[in-house]
Amino acid sequence: MGLLKDIWDIGHDLLGLSGDLKKGKQEQKDRLADLFINIANVLTDTYDKLMQDIYPSGNCVQLDIFSQELFDKMKPVTGEDKAKAFAAKLASSHKVELLFSQLSNGEIEKKELLQLQEAAGCFKATAAILKV
Repeated sequence: MGLLKDIWDIGHDLLGLSGDLKKGKQEQKDRLADLFINIANVLTDTYDKLMQDIYPSGNCVQLDIFSQELFDKMKPVTGEDKAKAFAAKLASSHKVELLFSQLSNGEIEKKELLQLQEAAGCFKATAAILKV
């Protein structure tokens, strides 16, 4: 369950950081918000596919690319250290396609996948906060 927990933690940690993120210029906040929506969409797509026993092909690559973008977009707002930490967390958690084999092997149960939905909700909420 480590991968699911890590993704959940990232979503919640970013939501907790929303006050700091709001300090950026509106253009920076808009770019971050758009990125958070994209990440949320990948997490939701992963959840939907896994719940239907469909392999979430391509979602690892998307999250890996988004982790690189996260650093670039957070750095001007939060500074290099926080941006690097969050980008590294997302990069280390991007292998969501592994969840398919964990489900198939019985290592995790489908109900545990709700953490993907909860994390997606945190990314969406953070995006909404930044857009205000």
